[in-house]
Amino acid sequence: MITRVQVLAAATPFTLALLWTRDPAYLVIGLSVLLTTVLTFSSAQVIHQIFLARLRTMRELEHLAVNDTITSLYNRRGFMREIRQMAASGRAVTLISIDIDRFKSINDSLGHDIGDALLQGFSETLIAELGVGDIAARTGGDEFMVATSRDAEGASALAARLVMMLAGQRVIGGRHITATASMGIAPAGCAASIDEALKCVDIALYRAKLDGRNRFVMYTDAIRNEHEDGVALETELRDAIRRGEFELHFQPIYNPRSGTATMAEALLRWRHPRRGMVSPEIFIPLAERTGLITVLGSWVLGEAIRSALSWPRSVGVSVNVSARQFDHGHDIVGVVEALLRMSGIEPQRLTIEITESSLIDDPDHVVSRLVALRELGVRIALDDFGTGYSSLSYLAHLPIDTIKIDQAFTQEIGTSRKADSLMNAIAQLAHDLKLRLIVEGVETQEQLTVIEKHAVHGIQGYIFARPMTAADLLPMIGNRVPTGRMGSARSRSGSRKPGRFSQVA
Repeated sequence: MITRVQVLAAATPFTLALLWTRDPAYLVIGLSVLLTTVLTFSSAQVIHQIFLARLRTMRELEHLAVNDTITSLYNRRGFMREIRQMAASGRAVTLISIDIDRFKSINDSLGHDIGDALLQGFSETLIAELGVGDIAARTGGDEFMVATSRDAEGASALAARLVMMLAGQRVIGGRHITATASMGIAPAGCAASIDEALKCVDIALYRAKLDGRNRFVMYTDAIRNEHEDGVALETELRDAIRRGEFELHFQPIYNPRSGTATMAEALLRWRHPRRGMVSPEIFIPLAERTGLITVLGSWVLGEAIRSALSWPRSVGVSVNVSARQFDHGHDIVGVVEALLRMSGIEPQRLTIEITESSLIDDPDHVVSRLVALRELGVRIALDDFGTGYSSLSYLAHLPIDTIKIDQAFTQEIGTSRKADSLMNAIAQLAHDLKLRLIVEGVETQEQLTVIEKHAVHGIQGYIFARPMTAADLLPMIGNRVPTGRMGSARSRSGSRKPGRFSQVA
């Protein structure tokens, strides 16, 4: 507009004066000035449109630079800008890190459209729960962040509401989807800088996932120390595999009728040069999280088979297999087949023990792998029976030969009438389904006496022997141990006093 006014103000008097003379030469000049004015008007319009388009583009780029395209929340860059401004203003800031549990499996199995819709639904729930001055952002694929001026107690209350709200069932694309969320909470003052505070909240989130997901965890120095120790232990675990610090111990499983060992369970042990014996409850979950369990598991299978070759052919070996060893990227059937072929051991002497946790993520794939293992001649045992919520349904569908009663259930036998009744029902069920029944964790004479009445096929526990090295196990395999039935029979004949089993271990 300014350009047009200036051109008109300059050109109009000059053009009129030239035209007024009616001189042909001046008329040509006047028309040229008039044409120049018209062209200038047109150029100004084009330049103005270009300027507006550039301005809109710059504003869109600025918006995209700090906002997420799917949820319209801040992205990581925008979130960092906002919380730095909050911190600079002197406001107390509490950070909440939110991660959708198992989002990748939902996104991969149901499609990215469903995944995007789920992210939008999460963002809408977040926005609805936030208060004045709170900031929400989507900082990664399935990761959200919230910055609030609430104190720790208020932030915990907010996180508790979000855990409950986000876990509600959603209908997306005609499908009923339930997705939970894990959260970590940390005050920005937990570290010297905002970047370090973000590490604190990530550590709390990581702990929430370790504790079972669908919950929130408040950051503490103790949690940080445990996390750092876990990171160091992960590095040491990789080094331990390379240096060969792992060893197998074996616990024999005795037939209550003959009193002889029919099998030995292989148990992995880590003899750390500085920490001493590291509990499997610590390093097995770590190996599963890092994927190192496939390497360890293959080594255990090979070492267990190698040890069993020195035993009588009537004694088998049982090996626990992790759920991660059934992942699509690991061919457990190929590993077992190769080990059987190279060792020459009879396949029926090898028992693979699984738990129902192996079936959570992809039950169809796991069952197909179990069927393939059975076709090799390997036996399959369902471990920790009696503790899972769906074990009975697995008995009807899984290709298993054996069920093992969990030691947590065994501890109640002999002291609880309900446990004794359940044991009787399980034994009858195993008999009807033609499954072998092994009871773990037998520690007392009372437990042994009750269990022996149920005609189980194997008894395992401290009452007979603790886990031991292969060298210590070998001379014990041929020994008979007095079970409840054998002990009473020998007592009647006068050949041995009952209760001598304790001397074997």
